[in-house]
Amino acid sequence: MDGIKQLNNVVSSDYVRPILTRKNTLLHMIDSYQKINGVSLTLIPPKSKIPDDWNWLPDSAINSGSGLGLVKIPTQQIKSINSFAVAPPFPIYDEYKGSSLTKLKTVVDQFFTVGLILIRLGHAAIAIAENENIVLTKVVHRYVRTSHKKGGQSANRFKRNREKWIQEFFHLVSQTATDRFNGYTGKLDWLAIGGDKYVVSDFIKKTTLPRNLSNKILPWRTPVNKPGISQFHPAVKAIWSSRVFHHPSEHQC
Repeated sequence: MDGIKQLNNVVSSDYVRPILTRKNTLLHMIDSYQKINGVSLTLIPPKSKIPDDWNWLPDSAINSGSGLGLVKIPTQQIKSINSFAVAPPFPIYDEYKGSSLTKLKTVVDQFFTVGLILIRLGHAAIAIAENENIVLTKVVHRYVRTSHKKGGQSANRFKRNREKWIQEFFHLVSQTATDRFNGYTGKLDWLAIGGDKYVVSDFIKKTTLPRNLSNKILPWRTPVNKPGISQFHPAVKAIWSSRVFHHPSEHQC
């Protein structure tokens, strides 16, 4: 089974780390495991208690803002991998426990329209994606000075000015996103935000997000180096990807 072989190749026996897995790859893996007798699935919404035998998961998984899909495979069927957890890109709402992996496929393979804001100081990229298809883009640039060599009052004045420049940049990004999103006639299901984590945090705190999307921010921060045209497709791929965690004691065949 090719899907099982792919999972074998990413298992680490030293530590638990998430593997960012594309939607189609994960769907293929799920189909491969569904063929094994005795496979089981538990779906856990965000902020729910996980079973004790899954306490090997790192905090990033246990506190997953999208919940977890916990998959177990009888060890007599396949010795190299017997458990893994999936943190999907979009939140799980309903609990489930059973032998069918179909519900995990449904969670992973959902059609959503997502607004996207990628931001670092001085650079931002805005887009809308319909189920991984980008339908709208806009890039924003504004110079924000980052350093000042002099001290004393001059340094204090620079600090005040820099805070003003940052706020003006945030306002520009927020207004541009609002204009673009309001011009979209369809429904926006979610908002994905990516970039430097401190800049992202400040941006969310200090601006009004477009179309009342403040309560629709996806839990996973989208990875991005420098926001721009070249980052749209990698960002969208990441948004629809899941984080897969494998038991640390498992090993390659």
